[in-house]
Amino acid sequence: MHNFRLLVVALTLAASTACSNSVDLADPNVIAQELPGTWSRIIAPGSSTVLQLTVHDSTITGTGTFADEAGPSGTLVVTGRITTGDFGPFVNIDFTQSNGPIGHFTGRLTAANTLDGSVWYTATGFGTGDPVPGTFVRTAH
Repeated sequence: MHNFRLLVVALTLAASTACSNSVDLADPNVIAQELPGTWSRIIAPGSSTVLQLTVHDSTITGTGTFADEAGPSGTLVVTGRITTGDFGPFVNIDFTQSNGPIGHFTGRLTAANTLDGSVWYTATGFGTGDPVPGTFVRTAH
């Protein structure tokens, strides 16, 4: 299933990586320098995930918040890594919600202010959700 998720992410990102960038986003060290900051994913009006990320070497840590329009809201604990593989460097982030579910993001820094990839959630007793396209946009450095 992990390989399927990577394939979904790679295919989703194929078009977006064709654009030229002012920094080398294929270099994991550059990604580690560019990634720290606040990133937001707006799912629908009133629903969002906000991550405040820090990076040391290839290790990602941070905190955040989540809000659902008609559901719960709370805080997040963020962990992750910048990894390299056959399709280039990936940003892999897990964000644990204060109410239990764990969100997962696998994707790429496709521009200095854009993380494109796939998001899925797991929760005790609920199994594994299917990945869906997900974009985080930088809102602060």
